[in-house]
Amino acid sequence: MTINLKQLVSGLRNAEAVELPAEEYPVSPYLVESLANPLLAGREMKLGDLDYSAFDFDDLDELSEYLNICGKIHYRLSGINQVFCQTVPLAEVRRAFC
Repeated sequence: MTINLKQLVSGLRNAEAVELPAEEYPVSPYLVESLANPLLAGREMKLGDLDYSAFDFDDLDELSEYLNICGKIHYRLSGINQVFCQTVPLAEVRRAFC
């Protein structure tokens, strides 16, 4: 597989920025900071340490959906990264003038 860097750079410059707007994915900041971030960092969690009055049961569903979306984005980006890592660079042949 070959990658045309000029076309890639041009395509990236012309691409629209995409962000996950917070209002479209309402996620409890408490659950992100107290539950999701520690678990994603591999830290051990005790359910007794959570303040259950700081969130509703529905907040867990919203957090799960948001993390699922983030996981899908991560998977796609990892695939693109793998393509780049497996591509062998080739030097462009040019005439040299003395």
